[in-house]
Amino acid sequence: REKSVRLMHLLSFLEQFLLITDVAARLKIGSVLMKILERIISVEQINEALSNILVANGCMSVLLQIFDHSNRENHNVDLAEEDAFCAQQWAILLQSSVKIVAITKNGNEGSGECRILYARAIVAISTRLLSDNISKAQKPVMDALLPKLLPLSFTTIINCVGDDDISQDAVQSICAELSRLIRCDGIQRILKNEVEMDTSPNFIESCVSAVSKVLHFRFRSNWDATLPCVASLAVTIVQGMIPPSGADEPHMAKMQARVKPLVWGLVQLHADVDDKNAKQVIEDSVGIVVKGVGAEIFMGFVNLSEGSKDSDVIHG
Repeated sequence: REKSVRLMHLLSFLEQFLLITDVAARLKIGSVLMKILERIISVEQINEALSNILVANGCMSVLLQIFDHSNRENHNVDLAEEDAFCAQQWAILLQSSVKIVAITKNGNEGSGECRILYARAIVAISTRLLSDNISKAQKPVMDALLPKLLPLSFTTIINCVGDDDISQDAVQSICAELSRLIRCDGIQRILKNEVEMDTSPNFIESCVSAVSKVLHFRFRSNWDATLPCVASLAVTIVQGMIPPSGADEPHMAKMQARVKPLVWGLVQLHADVDDKNAKQVIEDSVGIVVKGVGAEIFMGFVNLSEGSKDSDVIHG
């Protein structure tokens, strides 16, 4: 435990130090911290769980100083190496999902913060690499990684709120990160480019499928935080694919095929639940969709003559 305390002090110092150091030093420190993080979350001894979570939190707090590109415009250096580092760590972090959830199931101090920092790290890397400002050298790499890692990012973040082992405050914070990813400029650009350049990024369907999972009843205790994310994704897809001037029939049909499982899933869920609070959360989420896309487009997703057997969502 004494070693863990000393390490926590060092991590606190590094969190500030990374703000003023050069890229090469940042990446060396980042590589070491990723190795520590991988080792810490793999330790299974129950008596070390608390200290391991706190160290993991410290590591991720420091790594966020590298992953986060929000101050990128203030740099006067080529950050291609940093982009490459982030791309590598994106895959490693996603592979760590099961271990992160496992070590935070015990209700120890810092468990909720650990999942928040984990979600924040994934979103920081995702939005960074989706950015139009990514280094030219990394754009082909990003094109190759995106179809697999973006849907997996959605799935991984959603898995962090699929149980009752963390507080509602933590759930709200994780879903705020998910919403930030959904609304990021990079996803909007992908959708708009699909229409303008007639491309077909099928991984959007995989992202929709991942987010649709929160309609399942095992997420019921967290619906107040998760269902607005369903609505937000529906609005993002519509606004990204349907320009103010309107869209042609093929793109309109593709948009509807993507969004209908989300919207109809909400409508069907409203019919399936009994308690008043859940119905109100669903109604509020549907309201987000109506406000975001307009009543006319919304009604195109909802065929009131359809029954439960036609729903694309399984509330299992």
